[in-house]
Amino acid sequence: MYLEDPGEAVACLAGLVAPGGLLSILAKNRRAVGVREALAGDSETACRLIVSGADRSVGNLGRETRGDDPDALDRLAAEHGLSPQPWQGVRIFHDHFDDTWAPDPAAYAAALELEWAASSQSPYRDLGHLVHTLARRPGRSRS
Repeated sequence: MYLEDPGEAVACLAGLVAPGGLLSILAKNRRAVGVREALAGDSETACRLIVSGADRSVGNLGRETRGDDPDALDRLAAEHGLSPQPWQGVRIFHDHFDDTWAPDPAAYAAALELEWAASSQSPYRDLGHLVHTLARRPGRSRS
C-alpha cells in the first residue's frame, strides 16, 4: 500500500518462492476504499471516494495509501509462474470499531468466528479493509 505499483515487489517475491511454496500478500483492499470512512460517519469523504472510484485513501496514520485489487494481485502472481489460491477479506466488520471496544472473551470469540466465516465469501470479503492473497509455486516442496 506504500508502493506506487506492486508489480516489481510481487515479481521479486515470486522469484523467492520455492517449488510447492506459497507467496502470501496482505494489502489494503481497493474494493473497500471509502467503507471505513462511511462506517466512521464521514459520509462526505466516503461518497467522494466511492463515486470517484478512488484507489487510495488516508489511513489511520494520516498517510495516503494505495489499495490493491485481489484479482490484479492474482494476475501478477500468475505472470510469475505461481498458481493463485482463494483470497480472503481481512478486518471486515470489527476494524471499524473505535479503540474503546473491549470485548469479554466470549464476545471476542464470537467476533473472531464472524470474521472468519465472512472472510472467504463475497460480498463480505470484498468489504474487508485488507485483502490476503496466496499463490503457490507448482512442484514439490523441498521437505
